[in-house]
Amino acid sequence: FRPPMHPKHAPTSTLLLPTRDGLHELHVAEYGAPGGTPIVYLHGGPGGGTPPDLPRLFDPAVFRLVTFDQRGCGRSRCADRLLANTTALLIDDVEAVRCRLGIERWAVFGSSYGSLLVALYAARHSARVTFAIAHGVFLGTRAEVGWLYEAPGASRFYPDQWEDLLRASGGAGAGAAA
Repeated sequence: FRPPMHPKHAPTSTLLLPTRDGLHELHVAEYGAPGGTPIVYLHGGPGGGTPPDLPRLFDPAVFRLVTFDQRGCGRSRCADRLLANTTALLIDDVEAVRCRLGIERWAVFGSSYGSLLVALYAARHSARVTFAIAHGVFLGTRAEVGWLYEAPGASRFYPDQWEDLLRASGGAGAGAAA
């Protein structure tokens, strides 16, 4: 199944939003109708970014799509990607983006690690969420993290990258590099 894609369109606005601690600037972009149904997309990672074709999934006549690259990701700016970069701070950043844009309530949509952020944000700020969508769910369980960073998980599907990870960790095992 391949979802229908809308034509590529430029953001209606972009901004760099400083985080409360002043250590990061979040790249925020809005697409679609300013009066449309507001929805924020939370990308995977950590370390990922907003997929370039993501806005094409949303009808620009219906939705006010908000995307932002998380701390240390994509087009966001910082001196050190890992400094002051925790899940709790990412949840605070989602709320800061909502407030900055003057959105009363919005839908939250996330993929992979973003699905974990959706669940945490919706639990903490339920009065601000109209609905939530979790796609490609990753909840950071021990089994999920183990599959990524310990044999025989992802190593079966990506043997070359697995070897690179082992070399980068000094042969101490991928778990040491994670």
